[in-house]
Parts: sequence; C-alpha cells; structure tokens
Amino acid sequence: MKDVIIITGPTASGKTCLAHLLAKSIGGEIIIADSMKAYRETDIATSKPPESYRKEIKYHLLNIIDPARKYDVGSFYKNACIIIDNLHKKNILPIISGGTSLYISKLTDGLAEIPKIPESIKNELEQKPTEILYEELKKVDLIRAEKLHPNMKKRIIRALGVYKSTGKRMSKLMLGTEPPSYNFIILGIRWDREKLY
Repeated sequence: MKDVIIITGPTASGKTCLAHLLAKSIGGEIIIADSMKAYRETDIATSKPPESYRKEIKYHLLNIIDPARKYDVGSFYKNACIIIDNLHKKNILPIISGGTSLYISKLTDGLAEIPKIPESIKNELEQKPTEILYEELKKVDLIRAEKLHPNMKKRIIRALGVYKSTGKRMSKLMLGTEPPSYNFIILGIRWDREKLY
C-alpha cells in the first residue's frame, strides 16, 4: 500500500502552512479537502493558500468549480482518488490538507454508491419539519437514524429519499463500503481552544 499523508485540525490551526512546508521538504503535492476552497471566486471567505505557496508547490482541487455548480463529497472522493493514484505513479507523495472532516472521513473509510434521489421526492421531503422526517426515518431505517443527529436535515432527507425512491435502506447500502487501499498517515493539529480563538 502506498502512503498518503492527511493533515487535519480546526480552522486557523495552521494546516495550510504545515502541509506546504512538508510538501516542500519532501517533494510532495497537496490535495485540498475543503468544500469551499474548490470553488473559484471564494478567496477571501476561505483563506486559500497564498499565491506565493501556489508558485512553489502544486495544489490540487483548488479553484476547480464555478460557484453556480455543485461540488459534493462524491465529487471530492472520485477526484482525490484519481489524483492520489496519478501521484503515486510518479512517486510523488500526496498530502491531503483540509478542514472538511466529512471529505477526510469518506476518503479514509470509503464511499458507498448511493443512488441519485429524484428532485420531486427531495422537494416533497424538504417541505416537512426535521422532527417529522427523523421519525419517518426511524420507522424505515432505524440503524441509519441512530447514526444521525435529529437535526441533520440534509442527511435525513438523503436517507429517506433513497428509501422512497428505491425501497433500499441507506444503512444496508453503506454496509459494503470498502476504504481505498492507501496507507493513511494522519497528522492532527491540536491547540488550546482559547489560544486558537
């Protein structure tokens, strides 16, 4: 198995700086695992790596999507795996840097193939209060419901939408998920909360 370094930590903890210094010292390249930094024209709101960094090191999945288009965990997962494999073929160490924990957890655990939910079903579910949706999910897929916080409306809608459109429980679909065959080395940055704030 080939190595992949992951640098994670809270906002403003120094992930970008650490990833850059590491990539520079070992000849690696950086893959951004951030749901907002993938979008163009979001530089101020997202504290993207400075231009000086981008001149020294290759950054992937940065400024790749127009703000009007959708970029989600599935898009990240597919793109990241392709880039990682290509870097390994060139004997370049991939360094994942980012603050979107969902992206990182799906990369390390694997991503289930979840069917697309028809817009009509999604729209119908979005009209209902979150508490009602959560109760509905408990009736059809208790295992998935127990893994979600009752306020996670988007994920509850996704699980219910899959069930309503296919008759399959999300918890069942997620069972066969296989993580990609990389050796992940995870570096977590931890700060005293008051100092970080």
